[in-house]
Amino acid sequence: MEKWMMSFIYCILYWEVNRLIMIWARKRWPLQTETSKRLNRQIAAQLGFTLLSANVLDGCLYSLLASEQNFTKNLIMGNAASLYNVGLTIAIYESIYFFVQAKKSTIESEKLKRENMQSQLDTLRNQVNPHFLFNSLNTLSSIIHEEPDLAVDFVQKLSKVYRYILEIREKDLISLKEELRCIEAYKFLLGIRFGKNFSYEHHIPKEKLDHYLAPLSLQILMENAIKHNIISRKKPLKIKLSITEEGNLLVQNNLQKKKLSVSSTKMGLQNIKSRYEILTKQEVQVWEDEQFFNVILPLIRIDMYEGSNN
Repeated sequence: MEKWMMSFIYCILYWEVNRLIMIWARKRWPLQTETSKRLNRQIAAQLGFTLLSANVLDGCLYSLLASEQNFTKNLIMGNAASLYNVGLTIAIYESIYFFVQAKKSTIESEKLKRENMQSQLDTLRNQVNPHFLFNSLNTLSSIIHEEPDLAVDFVQKLSKVYRYILEIREKDLISLKEELRCIEAYKFLLGIRFGKNFSYEHHIPKEKLDHYLAPLSLQILMENAIKHNIISRKKPLKIKLSITEEGNLLVQNNLQKKKLSVSSTKMGLQNIKSRYEILTKQEVQVWEDEQFFNVILPLIRIDMYEGSNN
C-alpha cells in the first residue's frame, strides 16, 4: 500500500513540476526561432529535477521503510522508470504544443494572406477611376443649349452611372445583371457622344445573369476599346457581349486601331486581370486577331466563390 501511495505522490509531483517548467520555458522563449534553445533548457531542467527528486525521495523512502534488500538496484530501476515517465510526458505535451502552434501559425498566415490580398484589392479598386467624366462634360456642354431635353436625360444617365460606381465601390463582385444595367446607362452616354458611330449589343441567356464578375469590368473594356480604336461614320465601333461554350463572358470589339499610337499605361486591362487573380485565381484571357479584340471574363457562381474562400 505504501508503494502505491508513494508512486501516486511521485506521479503528481513529477507531472506538476514538469508542467510548470514547460510553462516557464514557453514564456521565457516564446518565439519559434527560439524553439531549439527552449527545448534544450527545458529538457535539461526537467531531467535534472526528475533525477534529483527521484534519488532524494527514493533515498528517504528506503531509509524510512528499511524494507528493501537491494537498495542500489531498486534506485536504478526507480530512476529509469521516472525518466521514462517524464520523457513520455514531455513527448505528449510537446506534440500537442507543436500541433497547436502549427495550427495557430497556419491561421495567422492565412489571416495575413487575406489581409494582404484585401489591401491589394482595395488598391486596385481605387484605380478604377472613370476616365469618361471629362468627355461626358464636354458632350453635355455641347448639347445643353441646342437640345436641353436631351441634356437632362444625359445628366440623369450620367448620375446613374456614378451612383452605381459609388454603390459598388466596396464590393468584390457584382452580378452580371447589375453590371449590364449600368452599361445600359453608359451606352446612352456613348451614344450621345458618338451617335451611330458606336454600337453595343449583348446576347446573354437569362440563367447567366445571376453569375458574378469583377465590378466595372465591362465599363473598363469599353473605355479601352474607345481609346485605342477609330470611331467614325465609315468605321463605326461595335462592341458585342456573348457567352462562350465554357460559360464565360466574351467581350469583343472590331479592331480598327488608330494610326497614331495612343499613350497607355495598360492599367485598365491589368486592373481587371489582377482583381480576378486575387478574387478567384481564374485567368482573364486577352487576344486579338485580324478582325477583333477579344477578352474572356470568367463568370463566377457566388456559392462556389464563397466556398473557396472559407
